[in-house]
Amino acid sequence: MNTLQENDWLRVVPLGGLGHIGGNMMVYETAQDLIMVDAGVLFPTTDQPGIDYVIPDIAYVLEPSRRHKLRGIVLTHGHEDHIGALPYVLPELGAVPLWATPFTAALIRNKLGEFPDVVFDLQVIKDRQKVKMGAFVADFLAVTHSIPHSAAIALKTPIGTVIHTGDYKIDDDPLDGRKTDIEGFKAYGDAGVALLCSDSTNAERPGHTLGERVVSRTLEKIVKDAPHRVFLTTFASHVDRMQSVMEAARLAGRKVIPLGRSMQQNISLALELGVLKVAPGVLAEASDFTTLPRNKVVVLASGSQGEPMSSMMRIAHGRLAPIVVEPGDQVIMSSRRIPGNELAIGTMVNHLFRMGAEVIDDHMAKVHSSGHGFNDESQQMLQLCRPKAFVPLHGEFRH
Repeated sequence: MNTLQENDWLRVVPLGGLGHIGGNMMVYETAQDLIMVDAGVLFPTTDQPGIDYVIPDIAYVLEPSRRHKLRGIVLTHGHEDHIGALPYVLPELGAVPLWATPFTAALIRNKLGEFPDVVFDLQVIKDRQKVKMGAFVADFLAVTHSIPHSAAIALKTPIGTVIHTGDYKIDDDPLDGRKTDIEGFKAYGDAGVALLCSDSTNAERPGHTLGERVVSRTLEKIVKDAPHRVFLTTFASHVDRMQSVMEAARLAGRKVIPLGRSMQQNISLALELGVLKVAPGVLAEASDFTTLPRNKVVVLASGSQGEPMSSMMRIAHGRLAPIVVEPGDQVIMSSRRIPGNELAIGTMVNHLFRMGAEVIDDHMAKVHSSGHGFNDESQQMLQLCRPKAFVPLHGEFRH
């Protein structure tokens, strides 16, 4: 039987991601070692004019008694609220090792490539690969989310195992075949979990999230039955949704025109890493828009949150020639309305209606599924891990 020694302690310090959605950063600290999990930005609210991003305050880690203990940063997945702060905190932290799965690492490499003065040490890991960082051993467990290669972290510490889920849902039939590692979580639960830090974003929503394959079938039907052009906007990192659009277009004999820098970059990256499969001849360029018949086009645009300079917003304002919405075209809003963006999205949708478009969102059809598990999935994670202590992550206080 293991007994705790005087220096066997674990301090868990959230520098972001608790009590609000975004800006995720957690510190795990022992007497000799310290690691960080995630380094994300928090997007500003309407009462923060002139602010682009809110960056976690890393003063705690920079204290002289701690800075030398930092062994690395573990990244759970590639969304901005988990990796977006890296260019701003790494200059203060130095070239500490960054540990990430392949798609996450590719997004990090692209992001940090825009900051030539930032020095970084990026290590790519695989599912179930264990990494020793001082007194910690991190095991990367696959989880399904709305971006490829998302991972939970099982962290062995001097006081027991900590499970840090990151963002997750439990989809039993994901498009890419990479399921949440139920057996891995159960094995850790059977061995004993001291602390579970788990995604609570949708804890208030009863039941189970919609499977991505259901969304895929819905999109196939809409695209097949559409009499004219189809415009679809979603998050630019949602590769499974891109896959559904590509397949729906192929089955309907349509071409897909991707618009938006981030959308085009992520499609190229996903194709390169093999997490997106596109049949030959499906992809087209914006310059093909006017020459293709109206019933042979799907426009895949970034800007689902009504961002002012995004492709979808510019289309809605008639400012992205030669791309135009004409009466009878369908626009699919294949994403949720992030709180705070309702006004911008509403403005965009009103412009689309004025152009004569039919706008379809997740209130009208199964065109979107959340990447965060509902109440049933939260309960399942608790039952799998059976922790001695529990901390909800990635939610507001009510969650």
